[in-house]
Amino acid sequence: AAGLVLPLPADLLLSAGDRYLAANLNFLRAAVTPLNAPGSLQSRAQLHTRVARLNAKHEDNYYFASGGLVWMGEVDVGQSVLAMAALARYWDPLPYFFQGANEVYFNRDFLAGGRLVGLAAGVAQGRDKTFFTDLSAKLYSRSENLDIAIQYIRLLANGTTSKAFKQLLVKRVQRLEYLKELRASAKRYSLQTGKPLQRFDQLINAGIRDEIPVDPTGIGYELDPSGLPTLTREKP
Repeated sequence: AAGLVLPLPADLLLSAGDRYLAANLNFLRAAVTPLNAPGSLQSRAQLHTRVARLNAKHEDNYYFASGGLVWMGEVDVGQSVLAMAALARYWDPLPYFFQGANEVYFNRDFLAGGRLVGLAAGVAQGRDKTFFTDLSAKLYSRSENLDIAIQYIRLLANGTTSKAFKQLLVKRVQRLEYLKELRASAKRYSLQTGKPLQRFDQLINAGIRDEIPVDPTGIGYELDPSGLPTLTREKP
């Protein structure tokens, strides 16, 4: 029956002990479960979790976890299914990527997102590897914990074999190091004047800095409404 979550022994009995068949039957049961029925979302979440436990490599299951469950409010369940898929499908970067994207979008956790996309980069090959590595660095850069972000991007730079790409990652590290300096200077300015920083040249006028660092990536820095230096958002 649609939405019915059977005890695991019954699942295996109905599929003659074949866990792959049991996984497919549970996936079909989840697919035909009506969304408007009471408790149907919870039943779907349980069924997709059962599929992952029976066959974590089930591709359609992890796709639905990321494209369906998380958008229906079952973020933790979807992430759990993706985590099982990532471990089982050791050749596939997408479960890690989807996990990272969900951490950023639903939890606003850029460190976790950067770490997971970095794991996707470790699995990917060729241009995909470069894409995921660069995206991981961008996500780390948006974290409020600049020290950890700098540490992880350095690790990404040390792990790449491309000289040109390594230079780009090194520039991203320098960009964050300069941002740290600017934030320290802005804090000093605020303590010294009792006012938030409104323009970067005020740091020079106040004798706090001799010059304003130039973003080595060419993207730039800006001030938020509270006077906190931030990174200018990169274009997609």
